[in-house]
Amino acid sequence: MHTSLVISAYNEGPALFRTVRSCIQVLDDLYAEIVVVDDASDDDSVAEVERSLPVVRTVHSARRRGASPTKAMGAEAARGDVLVFLDGHTKPEPGSLRRLVEDVARTDGQAVVTPRLLNLDAERWTNDPLQAGHGYRLDLDTLDCGWLDLSDMAAVTVGRRRLYESPSLIGCAFAIGRRLYEKLWGMDRDMLFWGVEDLDFGLKCWLMGHRILHDPEATIGHRFRESFDNYDVPPEHFLANQLRMARKNYTEGTWRQWLEAAAQRHPQVSEDVPESLWARAWLTFDRAKASAEQERAYLHGSRSRDEFWYARRFGLDWPYVSEFPTRALFLERSITPSGGPRPSGGPHPTGGPTPTPALALLRPTAGQTFAITGNAQMPTVVAEARVTGVTPDPTPATDFHWTVQISFDASVCRHGPHRTINPPAITQTTHGTPLTIAFPQVRGGSLVIQVQATVGGHLLTARSKQLSIVGTNPPAATLHAALPHDVLRRIARHESGCRQFDAQADGGTSGCPLFSADNAGGVGVMQLTSPAPTDDQVWSWRANVTAGIGQFAGKLARARGYPAQVQATHSFQALVTAFNAARTAHGLPPVRVTVPAFTSSGFAVAPAQLGQLELDAIRGFNGWAGHDAFGLPLHEFRVVLDAGGGLVVDVPAGSNQGTTRWERVPATARPAGGGDPGYVDHVLAVAAGPC
Repeated sequence: MHTSLVISAYNEGPALFRTVRSCIQVLDDLYAEIVVVDDASDDDSVAEVERSLPVVRTVHSARRRGASPTKAMGAEAARGDVLVFLDGHTKPEPGSLRRLVEDVARTDGQAVVTPRLLNLDAERWTNDPLQAGHGYRLDLDTLDCGWLDLSDMAAVTVGRRRLYESPSLIGCAFAIGRRLYEKLWGMDRDMLFWGVEDLDFGLKCWLMGHRILHDPEATIGHRFRESFDNYDVPPEHFLANQLRMARKNYTEGTWRQWLEAAAQRHPQVSEDVPESLWARAWLTFDRAKASAEQERAYLHGSRSRDEFWYARRFGLDWPYVSEFPTRALFLERSITPSGGPRPSGGPHPTGGPTPTPALALLRPTAGQTFAITGNAQMPTVVAEARVTGVTPDPTPATDFHWTVQISFDASVCRHGPHRTINPPAITQTTHGTPLTIAFPQVRGGSLVIQVQATVGGHLLTARSKQLSIVGTNPPAATLHAALPHDVLRRIARHESGCRQFDAQADGGTSGCPLFSADNAGGVGVMQLTSPAPTDDQVWSWRANVTAGIGQFAGKLARARGYPAQVQATHSFQALVTAFNAARTAHGLPPVRVTVPAFTSSGFAVAPAQLGQLELDAIRGFNGWAGHDAFGLPLHEFRVVLDAGGGLVVDVPAGSNQGTTRWERVPATARPAGGGDPGYVDHVLAVAAGPC
């Protein structure tokens, strides 16, 4: 199931980059795209994301439109089956995004799912677990909203998970399946700037026969504000949004009752709006009324519930069926004038927690990166945990049970194959002391460290966040010494630029091994392809080079045996018979024809002096693609045939022995798609010297 994270943004400042980075850090193996929707920001926040995080897609609005149209634009641009909407100042906790997506799947896409919301300290970028908000309530009369405790919400079981029915939702973080989003007519594109768009969407969900479910195990931090600090909200826009919500969702009688009460609640004149706030709001509402009427017709024709059902379901005093005239009904009610719009206040702090032990992972710290050394040695990683929340500190007397896992998905790298490397987990127990991890193999990728301990009957668990192990390209001098002769060094320079990893040579680091640009799975210094490289050869340049040296030696041996293979073929013997028949026809005696061995120079010579054997071994390293005249793999050299396809044989005068000739196979005679036709020349053209 493909997921889209839709992040709405307007003048978010540094919070936007931190939001997106936080999402990336907790995605783990969740397959998700990130779409940032820019509501015509005039600060540098979106540009910074585009510069620093190119994996993110950005969508730009030509003009400032507000929260609801921005979310709608993001949903339209997103490609996912599940949409997770986030504000540009949120921080999801590890596992929370995946859990929301799983919840949507467990409901078969028939519910909106909301997380537990923590107050996010935007300066320190930390979530406060003591300030947690769960459900959200809605008053259909005033359209006021506020937080609900879990104890005030009905619990339901969905796929063995305990979720809670929430009357409404707050739009800073929620997940929904695309089919349900479209069924609900999406976020209202004609609601202006800020206000009630989330309440409207949640009400539509319930009235269309679906539910809003709250998962308290999914946790996302949100920067709550008591006032607008990065934009202004015209009060008439807020009120016009309320008019749209009421008009779309209420039946005609309820709409008229609500309209009359709303007109009395809002002052006719104010210092800011002397010509009447209500009049300006109504004119604003009326300009886009046609779209409200269109959506109203769709909703009322499709929904299975109405506002009266909603009031009964969630214990509201209004609306209710009454025999009294509308005007009399509202004259008896207390209607308090309302001020301008205010953003939702943050959730109130919960009561002080009872002291219970917790487990903290002190080392490594979140986001830390370790590097395999340039000598292909694993880094030193020390893990340390501590028991917190109780006194005296029981840490020195506690057994800590550690699990260390490395995993690597090659498909995330440039030209990477669909291959994963998951070595066996390392398990170890320490008594009150840190763990120095002894890695048995050279491996890189995502590093997960989990520690468990039992304290006072509580099983405690802590888990690392976003750790990784990257590789370091070998020092030039070290690699030079590891390759026994100049030809292999030239091959390494030609194949990889002397790089094991996708970074600069001679000490550059990267989380990705260097995979071949032809997408054939070749990897590392020697670009090993066939046989498929082992996990060691992917992550250890020394293992890669050792294997490359061994493969080259094998190619040299096969090159040495090629002439004898040619001579042993039936095709060659048939050509010898034909050659001797021609000699006999001309009165010449038959001769014994042999295929000469390749000339050999060894490797301690200049490239121009290399023998046929050495050149053919170089060809073999790239592969002997195609076939010669005898059905054998096509080597760097072939037996010379005349225009009629007969053997060209050199027979000394008076001798009964003859030898064939060798000729170099031109690049044009090599098959397409069979490696590099000019591979030998390309290798020899590489500049001499160390890597």
